[in-house]
Amino acid sequence: MPKKKISEIRSAEEKYRALIAKRDELNAQAKLLRGERDLVKEKRREAMKELNEIRKRKRDLVEKLRDHKKLRNELQARAKEFIQVKKNKLKGKSGNAREELQKLKASVMELEEKYETSGNLSLKEENRILNEIKAKKARIKELEKIAAEEEEVKGEIAEINNKIDELFKMADEEHKKVLEIGKEIKAINEEFQEKFNEISAMIAEEKEKHEAYMEVKKAADEVHKKAMEYRAKLMAIKKERWKEIQEKKKVIEEHNKKVKKELEDEKKKEEFAEEAVKTLLKKGKIEI
Repeated sequence: MPKKKISEIRSAEEKYRALIAKRDELNAQAKLLRGERDLVKEKRREAMKELNEIRKRKRDLVEKLRDHKKLRNELQARAKEFIQVKKNKLKGKSGNAREELQKLKASVMELEEKYETSGNLSLKEENRILNEIKAKKARIKELEKIAAEEEEVKGEIAEINNKIDELFKMADEEHKKVLEIGKEIKAINEEFQEKFNEISAMIAEEKEKHEAYMEVKKAADEVHKKAMEYRAKLMAIKKERWKEIQEKKKVIEEHNKKVKKELEDEKKKEEFAEEAVKTLLKKGKIEI
């Protein structure tokens, strides 16, 4: 085989081995990057589970917050209803009937005393005093009824005030719970945002690792493709070389057969000649 052909084969083999080594190196690097990417992906999945748990806790708290707000608002609304009832009961009532009643009774007593102790009153004056006493006593009866009603209303108002205070107190307790839950929700929102930012960073890192992996994998595939091209070229050269060797081997074999045949024919001639000589010697005659 020509030295040029042998050099070409050796060069192709060296290039092929170098490409395979480069491919393997890139595949190892790609495997490492894929492992790092998958590790980040697994961490991100775990972080997502934690995020969903935080979201669930927040939903539960929001539901509790909604319930407490609803109850608080209902209690405040009931308290306001009682305030309106209180206003309606106090409507048209001055609340000073008892005071006016006491004044009228004192005035009647004075008039009666004057009427009874004064001996120099004219008939006209006596009649005026009697009419005034009569009118004031009539008013006293009215005021006694009004005062009784006012006392009754005061008792009802006291009960209503107690109920209003109780309702507002209960509403305040619910409002405190609303504020406490609001603080918890705020803390959870901060925790959620922190976890969300952490996941966002993981997604970015995972994407970066994946892109790096794909880039190296692509380079490895390109090197592999080139290596396979050199392999095909090397195989073609070796096949051609094998074919040449087989052709030369065939030529040598055919030559060897021919030489062997010629040698065998020559040997037969020699053997035949020797046999003929022996026969002639036995007969005593040699003919050529």
